[in-house]
Amino acid sequence: MTRSSTCSRSSRRPISGSRTFTTRRYGRTGNAGSAYAGGAEAGIERTFGDWRGRLDALWDDGYGGRRVGGSSEAAWRPRDTLWLRGRLILLGIAEDDQPRFITTSTVVSTSWQLADAVAVHAIAELDRDAIHKTQGRGIVVLDLAFMPEP
Repeated sequence: MTRSSTCSRSSRRPISGSRTFTTRRYGRTGNAGSAYAGGAEAGIERTFGDWRGRLDALWDDGYGGRRVGGSSEAAWRPRDTLWLRGRLILLGIAEDDQPRFITTSTVVSTSWQLADAVAVHAIAELDRDAIHKTQGRGIVVLDLAFMPEP
């Protein structure tokens, strides 16, 4: 696979945005259609004191099918050592030679800084789509090299 991309991001003021354009070339396997794929992602983020909100959109088409969707995220930092986040994702999938379907995901997470460079992260995720039905998972990580975002 060959991949190229361009990305730009605006300043870290209360409102910021980003956009990415990608192109990919895959090795052909028989008559599986085009060996090229490409897409774009765009996002906007806004901070409100201890709160942050973000909206993202995705479009990807070509080899393997089409994926179109978006996500929304809210994050809150009530204390210097505690982060709480929630994210909703909706993605429409149209794979080559397969029925179309929609996948959804809900993620809640937290990070708690215990000491300098030490934190505990917890993530809970619930996914639903036509192929895998409903799936849930939880992860807890002890991070011994934690570097908080500004």
